Amino acid sequence: MSQNYDFKNLSPIDFEELCRDLLQKELCITLESFTEGKDGGIDFRYAQGVDKLIFQCKRFTKDSFSSLETELKKELSKVKKLNPTRYIVMTSFGLTPANKQIILNLFSPYIVSISDIYGKNDINNLLGKFEDVEKKHYKLWFNSTSILTYLLHSGSYNRSTDKLQKIQNKLKIYVLNESYNNAVDILNKNNYCVISGVPGIGKTTLADILSFQYIQQEFEFLFISNNISEAWGLLKKDTKQLFYFDDFLGRNFLEDRLEKNEDDSLISFIEYVKKDKSKKFILTTREYILNQAKHTYKKLDNGGLELAKCTLDLGNYTKLIKAKIFYNHLFYSDLELEYINALLKDKTYQTIIEHQNYNPRLIEYITKKDIEQLVSDDEYPTYVISKFDNPESIWEEAFEKLSNSAKCVLYELAISSNEILLDELKSAFHKFYKTMAKEYNFSTTPSDFDSAIKELDNNFTKITMDDGKQSIVSFHNPSIRDFIISLINNSTSIKEMLIDNLLYFNQAFYAFRNPNETTEHIFDKHKINIDNDLEKKLALKSIELTNDIKTTSIKIIYASDNKKVMKPNTPNISAQLWMLHNRFVSSSEIQSFIIETLKNVNLKEIFITSGQDKPSLIALIDKYNIKSKEKVIFELLDYLKENNIDYDEDIECLLYCKDTILGFDEYFKDNEDYFIDCIESYADSVAQAIDKHYDGAEIINILNEFNESFGCNIDYEHLHERADEMGHNRDDYDLWRETSREQKFDRELEDRYIDSIFGTLISDK
Repeated sequence: MSQNYDFKNLSPIDFEELCRDLLQKELCITLESFTEGKDGGIDFRYAQGVDKLIFQCKRFTKDSFSSLETELKKELSKVKKLNPTRYIVMTSFGLTPANKQIILNLFSPYIVSISDIYGKNDINNLLGKFEDVEKKHYKLWFNSTSILTYLLHSGSYNRSTDKLQKIQNKLKIYVLNESYNNAVDILNKNNYCVISGVPGIGKTTLADILSFQYIQQEFEFLFISNNISEAWGLLKKDTKQLFYFDDFLGRNFLEDRLEKNEDDSLISFIEYVKKDKSKKFILTTREYILNQAKHTYKKLDNGGLELAKCTLDLGNYTKLIKAKIFYNHLFYSDLELEYINALLKDKTYQTIIEHQNYNPRLIEYITKKDIEQLVSDDEYPTYVISKFDNPESIWEEAFEKLSNSAKCVLYELAISSNEILLDELKSAFHKFYKTMAKEYNFSTTPSDFDSAIKELDNNFTKITMDDGKQSIVSFHNPSIRDFIISLINNSTSIKEMLIDNLLYFNQAFYAFRNPNETTEHIFDKHKINIDNDLEKKLALKSIELTNDIKTTSIKIIYASDNKKVMKPNTPNISAQLWMLHNRFVSSSEIQSFIIETLKNVNLKEIFITSGQDKPSLIALIDKYNIKSKEKVIFELLDYLKENNIDYDEDIECLLYCKDTILGFDEYFKDNEDYFIDCIESYADSVAQAIDKHYDGAEIINILNEFNESFGCNIDYEHLHERADEMGHNRDDYDLWRETSREQKFDRELEDRYIDSIFGTLISDK
């Protein structure tokens, strides 16, 4: 490639990073990337011993040196304050020897020689010297005259200048990330790569970047627009060819299907390319369509496609990558400066970068010029955040293409916990699926669940394994659950069927909003709205589930080895009734059920088996004013006194009674010695359990509260001593605190760098 770039197609960030990479190569050093930014007078720096090198770069688009000189003079006071031993300036402006002398004089003695001043020609010379840097910074060459002319005259590209312009626009805003390296590795190894992922994540853009990379290596570029027969027709022996098949299964795959034998022809073409190093084949597809196709066409369900699949995942996007994507969209947008200023004012960009629903397609949507017709600049930040809070538009089209079974899996997953065992989801699905099939008149097969899971995997859902090798299903992205909840909220019939077919006790409490609450909980916006009639139905269903208890498993983390395993979670009757009491505060049916249950069970027996939920049972007896409740509660406390205290919550029973139960002070005074002996004995047993994974902090806090409430003096110093013996001492705490401080400093440094990037938007546009 010719090294005669003007660098105008690079954003300020791109230019800074290009200069950094070149200077690191030239000087054989590593420059700090997170710096004080524009306001501090540093872009990057290097310090070793007493030597401190500061590197400043200026992407400059004006035509006069005097304008550049004026900009540089603004930096002089900052440089004097920093007092570096060496100061290097790099600029995209073409400098004459006289220009360089002026800059040298301006920054003397910090610029030690003319060679520390790099103009446009000097940077181009470095690019010729370090070709690997030039290849890395693809934006330098993606719109070079030779490549654009070649593409424009490619017959297989249909001479589409419009398409070419769209690709150029996308390439400008692309930010290299790990998916690019993965795709390159796959292509180098297999000669073909299937780029897949959720909607809006940037599959086509990645394919465009890869295509330009191979065009630069003089591959003939062949764009396949309809079917694989086009590729067979364009195949040439002993010629470097790149075949690019965007959305190769098509938008309407489910309706139109593949042409006859096309699946066989596609696999044959892949096998041909795999054996020929002069050929490269890039395919893109949406994950859910690929999964459906593999189910329909068994030839596509082979290890070859999986082996060469590069799945884009937002989880691999660092905060800085997300920031650069957002910055690039804003920098190259046609938005009025007032709109960009509105985002900068309260650092709304930080909120977007850290948003759980961050998605490149949403970034593209909110930075379009058309947005100015919908909202004023003052309202723009609020509007942007609302789009990220409710990103339904991203998933709507993809959801409509799903099979009925896949949709039902998503409905069931939405009303279950964040993570659910695959087998438990399957049981819940079948109960609900039968009702849905009858209501909407579609046929079913025994394999529908397995097919649906394959269809959804790595698209709407993801499957992970716990340490017990059990399969756990969860949503691929939190925004997907929000979208499914919004669909459910728009259908009373689906809400009713979900409630009628609830299988697990905890489902009644996880997903449905209480319509009678006057204040919204922070998580209520992610719940299903139900009216009073459905609330009554849910209450009755909850009673039914209480009588036949079944819950989904929960993840347990074992302190001894930090293993994470999903274990059955079967709450006892105390916990179940307490959950009903808190959830259905205004339900007469629930209140009657709780009262009748408490009347008809052996309260002492229930108390004995309640474990950590003993305080809940005592609270229920108190709140529902069970006959002779004081007598009943004192009998239960007698059990604690006589059979030792086994849980922190047993002590909490005493704390609850002190403030609420009539006559408790006299009762405790009569039994104080017994209770203190029990508590001290329990504290001794806890001390023996303290190890390197458990520090006993909970019991220490409870004993402290007990001493303060009851005016006692239970000694728990031995708990502290045991914690110190096992390494939970002050020094370790200080080390942990120092580590946390360092991590916080790194985050603050990253945030400052991001602030400095966005702070240049107005001046650089």
